[in-house]
Amino acid sequence: MTAHPLTPLLAPNSVAIFGASNDPTRISGRSLRYYREAGYQGGLYPINPTRDTVQGLTAYPDLARYQVRWNARSSPCRRTSPSRRWSRAS
Repeated sequence: MTAHPLTPLLAPNSVAIFGASNDPTRISGRSLRYYREAGYQGGLYPINPTRDTVQGLTAYPDLARYQVRWNARSSPCRRTSPSRRWSRAS
């Protein structure tokens, strides 16, 4: 039996979280916190070039240096300035 094509997206073995913050209350730190609170059993790889650790996990400066097969990647949403907000097309 073959796996469903959405399995890597819906049930990944590992997740790289770009821009992960050490502060779990910041928007850039919440996704890592939520994975951990939910008891995620796969590998969590915070990507942050300015830190050695993020929320107790080893932080990676980028993905290019590592020979890891990533199943999913996550990037925290960032706030935009009022001038950059999307407007609804008519």
